[in-house]
Amino acid sequence: MIIKSVKFRNYKCFKNEWAGFDEIKPINVIIGKNNSGKSSLLELIDIVNSTEGKKLELDSEIIFNADDNDLNKSRINCPSIKEINILYRPMTNSFSYDKAKATELLRYKCAFEDVFKYFDNNLKNITHRTEYGFGKSVKIQAERNIVPEEAEMKLLLQKDGKGATNIIRRFLNTADTTYNRDDIRKDLMDSLNQIFAHDGKFNEIIVRQYDDQTKDAELHNKWEVYLLEEDKGFVPLSKSGSGLKTIILVLLNLLIIPKIDNKEKSEYCFCFEELENNLHPSLHRRLLAYIQDYSKDHGCQFFLTTHSSVVLDAFGNSDKVQFTQVIHDGVKATTKPILAHFDKIDAISNLGVKPSDLLFANGIIWVEGPSDRIYINKWIELASKEKLREGLHYQCAFYGGAVLAHYSANENVSNLSDLINVVRINSNFFFLFDRDNTDKRNELKKAVKDRVMEIDSNKLHTGYWITKGKEIENYIPERVCKTLSEKKRKPVKSVHMDNFFEVNGINPSTFDKVDFAVKVTKILEPEDMLSVLDWKEQMEKLVTTIKSWNT
Repeated sequence: MIIKSVKFRNYKCFKNEWAGFDEIKPINVIIGKNNSGKSSLLELIDIVNSTEGKKLELDSEIIFNADDNDLNKSRINCPSIKEINILYRPMTNSFSYDKAKATELLRYKCAFEDVFKYFDNNLKNITHRTEYGFGKSVKIQAERNIVPEEAEMKLLLQKDGKGATNIIRRFLNTADTTYNRDDIRKDLMDSLNQIFAHDGKFNEIIVRQYDDQTKDAELHNKWEVYLLEEDKGFVPLSKSGSGLKTIILVLLNLLIIPKIDNKEKSEYCFCFEELENNLHPSLHRRLLAYIQDYSKDHGCQFFLTTHSSVVLDAFGNSDKVQFTQVIHDGVKATTKPILAHFDKIDAISNLGVKPSDLLFANGIIWVEGPSDRIYINKWIELASKEKLREGLHYQCAFYGGAVLAHYSANENVSNLSDLINVVRINSNFFFLFDRDNTDKRNELKKAVKDRVMEIDSNKLHTGYWITKGKEIENYIPERVCKTLSEKKRKPVKSVHMDNFFEVNGINPSTFDKVDFAVKVTKILEPEDMLSVLDWKEQMEKLVTTIKSWNT
């Protein structure tokens, strides 16, 4: 059967609210700040795979999916079951089920571990491994290392890296034909060079033993891994960077542990914490590409915790990746699925914005285009007295003029909608709209009215600014226009509604708005803006909103 969803509560920093994974995919990425609860969420995978569930003080909810073929093969008397929802409550050691879907099957009452035993016994005739089922979980923790070790017969790779040297030693040096040295010397080394690419070339791997003449007594009789690098000779791992050790640990888990266990690679669930530590972004991207290919080729699952924007940018377009965010409010931790912030990521990327810029931002200011971004950043700098900055307190993103009709600010819009849901991208947002008409009595464009209505109806940290003039350029002070304009300014009928370009004798078809915006902001002073239209009022609202995103 397929594990569709796993949730729990009352475990460590997760209190009464359900937390976990609304959906399970081949690659599951957990993001969140330090000490938010990412590692505790990762422990949920071990809990599901273990048989000790009844001893844990947590409620568990696991949703399985099964199709008719699976159930018929297993000879279960409920061939119409499509979904089995098991809710475990430890205080009463009881289970509840969706009885409407599986009355016959769900009469069975049992302890937590017996549920899985029962399913295993009844589904033992299913020979194929389902696409999203959990396998044997193996871990790499955030604090890890590969160190010199004494020889041991038992081959065990621990989550902190202990045992790695002993495994490599055994595969390379033993006469036991159970262990093939080419698994290390060729397969692991080929993958290592594939990931490093032009950043490094490793020609050989060996292990050497320190004898009792070694100056450091702690190294006596211990073995250490050495890599042969071009132009460097054999270099011990103790003299190598942490990034290289991380990649070797990943490859040992992916390539060698299945050999030791005599299991198929598809039978594993790999839980890796913060692989980005001490990795250059380009090297990190290649490692992620390797993991993605490995998951696809072998049908196994990954659960990754990360702080890195590289992960979001690398996996942003993949429908095989699920993102879950862990949020800690100082008292308790909660999770939320980041379901649709990447569903229209191609459209977002075409506007020059990376997924990580949006998801990791404290809030997003949506503007029409690049010149608007230049103005708004300068105005925020002036209004906040240089205390608020893009990239730190907020991020600007473009909605591209007429493309606004394809956006939605309705938090309840379906994931299947053709609209780009800005709420699901980041629930803290502020829109800057050009009025775009030359008569203040004219109605706003439908797309603007629709977005305003949506924003007014939600309860999020959001807002909007509709320009009082025709467009954002109408806020450029007259002093600045006179300084920069080569032509004499025409008489102004209405500073609110006149076409800025016509007033200043500018041909918009040959005019570089971005270049002009840069020139404007270089000579703009705070006193220039205070009396311009509704600038002061709108900026107070915007600055207050940004501050609310950062509290």
